[in-house]
Amino acid sequence: MNWKPSPEWTIHNADEIESLKRAFEKHYSKEYGNIFGKKDAGIQTIFKHTEMDVLGLFLSGAKSKVYAIDVAFHKGGLGYTKNSSPNNEVKVVQKILRMALCVYGYFNTTKGEIIFASPKINPGVWKVLEPRKSDIDKLFKNNGLDFAVKIIANDEFKEVIMEPVKKIAGEVSDTSELFLRAYELLKRCK
Repeated sequence: MNWKPSPEWTIHNADEIESLKRAFEKHYSKEYGNIFGKKDAGIQTIFKHTEMDVLGLFLSGAKSKVYAIDVAFHKGGLGYTKNSSPNNEVKVVQKILRMALCVYGYFNTTKGEIIFASPKINPGVWKVLEPRKSDIDKLFKNNGLDFAVKIIANDEFKEVIMEPVKKIAGEVSDTSELFLRAYELLKRCK
């Protein structure tokens, strides 16, 4: 949970990552300007601003897969900014691209799932955001990355994330896990 890279870790594939960063910037330059914010931000700066709420690893012999997940919860629905830049669409695209570069750099793999999840994305925001998934998928594929992009929100968030977590809540004894602690308290108050 809340994974950030250590400054002591080695970055693999630095030249390729720099090339990917430039390809991503070029791809989005007409729509968003500089997708990573600051002009000429290096990969070290990008990695410094990358965080993953959940990082999962599947390791089995020669096969491995990384799951990088960012979860955004905003009380009134996804809302990174109000009438300013970057807006929700840009922020989500930034997060997905940063996570992919970070996974490639620190875990030396181009295979995995990059997931952005939110329990509530309002219809107007979802309408703009949903087509970005296939655009990012194509961008990754065209640049040699085998990352599957998922945006999980609304009813799918409940089905894919909330319900499975609620089912195993009684089996988890980690009292620092705030959601599970709150859920157990609510169950006892019924």
